[in-house]
Amino acid sequence: MAKRFMTFLRILIVLGGVYLFIIYLPGLLINGYSSIDILNVDELISRFKGWGLLSVFGLFGLILYIWTVFLQVIKGFGTPIPLVPPKKLLVGAPYSYCRNPMVLGAIMFYFGLCAFIGSWEAFSIVAVMAVILLAYVKFWEEAELEARFGQAYTEYKNNTPFLVPRIFGRRWYFLFLR
Repeated sequence: MAKRFMTFLRILIVLGGVYLFIIYLPGLLINGYSSIDILNVDELISRFKGWGLLSVFGLFGLILYIWTVFLQVIKGFGTPIPLVPPKKLLVGAPYSYCRNPMVLGAIMFYFGLCAFIGSWEAFSIVAVMAVILLAYVKFWEEAELEARFGQAYTEYKNNTPFLVPRIFGRRWYFLFLR
């Protein structure tokens, strides 16, 4: 009975997180765009050619985010929500490329969404929230993971970059925290 309840609770938490991070917050950014666009830079943005690429960047981020949530539920036997954390340390793809692929995916998604709606103000809000999220992950969540998984997490941490995936080698990402 307790196992069924925990499974139900995990599903409920994941569905709540999906609604909050994939439906509600993006909707808030899109609907609130007209009220926060105080600089009126629509004309400038419409002339910039890179927004389509950034929107694809956001779509890739959404796919990465959903993939990591799925893995945490199915293989980690937990959720991304700290109340019901994964019971198993995930080190396979995409976690083998960086320690925080879900955070990377979320940041990419929200920046891509800001590019899609064309709002510098929303972009600024997302940038501030990304810095806060990265500070939380770096200083609090990593300490909790070390306490929970011990030496296994410490080895993983020493061999895997924090946020920027190691794709082309070890040296180019040195600016992005180890």
